[in-house]
Amino acid sequence: MTKNRRSRAQAPRSRPAPRLLPEQHTLLPIVRAPWWQWLLPALLVAAAAVVAYWPTLDNGFVNWDDPDYLWKNDYVAEWKGLKRIWTPHPWEKHEQFYPMVFSTFWLEHKVGLWARDKDLSIDYDKLPEDEEAREFHAGDYHLTNMVLHAINSALVILLLRALGVTPWVAWWVAGLFALHPINVASVSWASERKNVLSGLFALLSLTLYIRDTRRSSWPAYVGCLVLYVFALLSKTAMVALPVIAMLCDRLVTGRWLQRTLVRVSPMLVLALLAAMVTTFNERASAKETMIALDVPLRPFAASGALWFYIWKMLVPVTFPGVYPRWDLAGSKALFIVALAALPVAAVIIWRLRQRLPGQVIWGLLFYVVSLGPMLGLISFNYTQFTFVADHFVYLASIGVFLGVATGVYWLGRRLGPGIAPLIPITLLACAVLTALGILTYRQNKNIWKNGKTFWSYTLEHNPLCWPGHYNIANIYRREWSNLRKQDINAPELLQKAAEHYRLAAVARTDLHQAHKNRGDTLATAGDYEGAAAAYRDALAVRPTASGYWQSLAGILERAAARAATDEERDAKWAEAEQAWRKVVEILSKRVDDTRLRPQQAVARAGLARVLERQHRYGEAGEAWQQALALDRQSVSYCNGLARCFEGQRKWAEAEQVWRRCLQIQPSEAGLHYRLGVAIHEQGRLQEAIYEYDQALQLNPDHAPARQKLQQAEQELQQ
Repeated sequence: MTKNRRSRAQAPRSRPAPRLLPEQHTLLPIVRAPWWQWLLPALLVAAAAVVAYWPTLDNGFVNWDDPDYLWKNDYVAEWKGLKRIWTPHPWEKHEQFYPMVFSTFWLEHKVGLWARDKDLSIDYDKLPEDEEAREFHAGDYHLTNMVLHAINSALVILLLRALGVTPWVAWWVAGLFALHPINVASVSWASERKNVLSGLFALLSLTLYIRDTRRSSWPAYVGCLVLYVFALLSKTAMVALPVIAMLCDRLVTGRWLQRTLVRVSPMLVLALLAAMVTTFNERASAKETMIALDVPLRPFAASGALWFYIWKMLVPVTFPGVYPRWDLAGSKALFIVALAALPVAAVIIWRLRQRLPGQVIWGLLFYVVSLGPMLGLISFNYTQFTFVADHFVYLASIGVFLGVATGVYWLGRRLGPGIAPLIPITLLACAVLTALGILTYRQNKNIWKNGKTFWSYTLEHNPLCWPGHYNIANIYRREWSNLRKQDINAPELLQKAAEHYRLAAVARTDLHQAHKNRGDTLATAGDYEGAAAAYRDALAVRPTASGYWQSLAGILERAAARAATDEERDAKWAEAEQAWRKVVEILSKRVDDTRLRPQQAVARAGLARVLERQHRYGEAGEAWQQALALDRQSVSYCNGLARCFEGQRKWAEAEQVWRRCLQIQPSEAGLHYRLGVAIHEQGRLQEAIYEYDQALQLNPDHAPARQKLQQAEQELQQ
């Protein structure tokens, strides 16, 4: 009796089995396999992803969204920016509310500053060309994206294991996800941190959700909700995740359950809130550039996008940064076929549902649902460029890859039982992954190297890409500026920039910024006539842009200064006058806006200057006085007013103004000289001599002051 008690006491206590709900007794089983059949492939695909994306560590920024997300983003650049990232003011201009993404950028920036202070092997040649961006090292951001993508590739295996997928299929799906070049845009583009980061949280959230489905684990469910919040705070497109969670429940339990709707309800509420915030930001930031597609055409664009991505995944060639924007109206027949093919495909799948593995149907639905927010059924900012983009399909690609891998595995099993039939399809899978890895490696090394290579490749395959022309023009201008600082003149770069600005405006006729920048570029190159024409083109698009009128007026002044004939000069001055009057007129409509006072002063000063050059001193004097009323401390405005009085030979008034100038700048030799001239003209020689002396004391080399001093002394002796 004692022995039996002792043996019972020493017997190991087993954990109580988790309490299962009735529907959990018939769950889709997890494929039983040794742990290494799951862990080893996960490590291999992660390592393969690192190898394929290793060239990005030497790449620069592509300078599309990168400036706004990084060095021009005060939230990231400032030490106190972390608080503002999480609590932005609604009236402040900021990018999308993705605090998880911008927090990682903020942290990387601060670590980069520390590393730079310690001089920890930073290659300063890889820093951005913009002076204000020299604190940002592109390789740091590419490294983080690469690591996140490698982790996501491994997590794909974990998710598919929870969905009852075999190790072989899970391995190949993860490999395709890791190495397919369609995902390069999501990893090699620093600003697409939101894709890889939201992907990390989404994959973990779904895995925990399925764990809760299988084991009724409240810690797993709470973890799922927390990670889903992180996913939404990384990218709002994760609003589709609750529907995907419902599909997971349907696959694992084999039925639709009321419990599923209860479990996803909090996720749906969170998704709705995130969608509202993003909609507000989209409308606020893109109200000038948004090109909304007509509602009747949106289903055609959406159906075309669904088939387009499948084609790109099956035929992985040519991945420009921006695809051509489809002419839906002009190619209506093609998109009608694309739209009609969707219900046909749905019917075929429905008829075959008993023969197809449940994971295949889940994968196809996962693909469609994940892409849903990005299909253009609800207009968003990016549709002004194109209706499709590789970075839209980052997570959604898993669904298509699952269908392909399952189909190949099914064919292998048709060859016979055992391991032997898997050998040829495994070799095929390895060959495909190797080829895809090489394509991805080359794309990272040659195309995503920097903004110039990125946009050159894009324009090669999409010549009408106006962002491509606009951004590469900016790059040429920066290259010219950098060479100019080294006293190297490269006018051909300015000509290339001007031409690409022109092509950008041709591709998008309402792109007034391209006309304006083309005008600035031609002005820098000395082509004043071409610059004036470009400014007029910009004004044809935005006739109320005071800055454009001001640029036109300024270039006309410069053209008048080097006109060959008096008639040409007078015409330029007259046109410049009209341009300045237009600036004054536009700004006068906002006279109550005190922030515009400096601009209003500049406009009146410009008008005064043009009138003065036409010897209309009375009108010019009035304009100078108006400018001074807006900026009382401007010496240049005082100078202009005094010159107008001198032009009218009103020496007493000129004297008063020159004295006012000296109150602002008492140590300026030129002002003492001009005051001396005004006094001299009134016959007060002693005072004039005193002012000339003051000018020479401040600047002994002031020749006009010395000459006038001698003249005044001679007149005094007479």
